[in-house]
Amino acid sequence: MGKTYCFDDLVTEGVLTIRRTLENLRAIAAAEGAVSLELRDKGDGATQLTNFLLQKCTQIQLLIGRRENPAHRGPGFPPELTRKHQNIAEIIAILSSLGKKTEAIYYKTGPAENGVCP
Repeated sequence: MGKTYCFDDLVTEGVLTIRRTLENLRAIAAAEGAVSLELRDKGDGATQLTNFLLQKCTQIQLLIGRRENPAHRGPGFPPELTRKHQNIAEIIAILSSLGKKTEAIYYKTGPAENGVCP
């Protein structure tokens, strides 16, 4: 039986990480799945997440909250960073096209009550 990894402590709004991970996955999908040496050597969170999703996972389950960060609604906030759910949907599509089994579970409202998920 394969090793199971759990990221129950990896909880973040993460719009920058999500956006950069999407950009990494787009580049990899355009290169027909080839991971560049540049991506292997970077140590930022988005690159680590990209590498983990591609190299360590065959099945990916995403638990996605529906709340928006009020700070992200300001007039000076870049519009491409306000599309969290669209970015996640594209990440799922790319991962699926690369042969990963993916599942998205959306929370009905805000955070889990008493530590219980959706």
